[in-house]
Amino acid sequence: MVVNTDGIENDLTFSVSSELSKKNGEVPANVKKKVLTPRKIRILASVIYGNLFLGSCYSLMAPIFPAEAERKHASATAYGLVFGVYQLVMFLSAPVYGKLVVHLKPGFMMKIGMFVSGVCAITFGFLHHAPDADTFIGLAIAIRTIDALGASAFLTASYTTIGSELPEIIGRAMSLTETAFAFGLAGGPVLGGILYEESIKLINKFLFH
Repeated sequence: MVVNTDGIENDLTFSVSSELSKKNGEVPANVKKKVLTPRKIRILASVIYGNLFLGSCYSLMAPIFPAEAERKHASATAYGLVFGVYQLVMFLSAPVYGKLVVHLKPGFMMKIGMFVSGVCAITFGFLHHAPDADTFIGLAIAIRTIDALGASAFLTASYTTIGSELPEIIGRAMSLTETAFAFGLAGGPVLGGILYEESIKLINKFLFH
């Protein structure tokens, strides 16, 4: 009976060489190093920034919008729908973007999604010029719907990008992006309240003094 010891010898050789390499501060040749190139760092930074931006823009309106809607004599149900339609549209559009991302480049989808969300965030600030409650709520729902489409495109493409471009650190990258989004959700209302109060002070200063 012949026992094949080649595999055992290879394992022992690898173990010994690994231990020696660790002592010498070296990495074995057959162990893949997790090196982040400048390109991958830029990709990760872009995804983190995008999630931070989307999270803050989603929650930025929380301390401002209800008061403005009530000033227009809109009901709580009506402006509650403005908040809810965002997640509903993302829920419906994400599977569609999941199929489109195969045909479109993820980077292109991320850029378009971020651009659309940015334009919608700026446009939302002009809603107070709406003449009545129905127009106010209708425009708000329309803007939030388009905003959600842009956000969904970015998020879907960003997850695809992490999986394809950063497979070595996919767990860490996902945790960082989720942390950034959560930080945006938490900081958005505070930032929105500060901007709202400061804008009122500036308006009163330049118009009434």
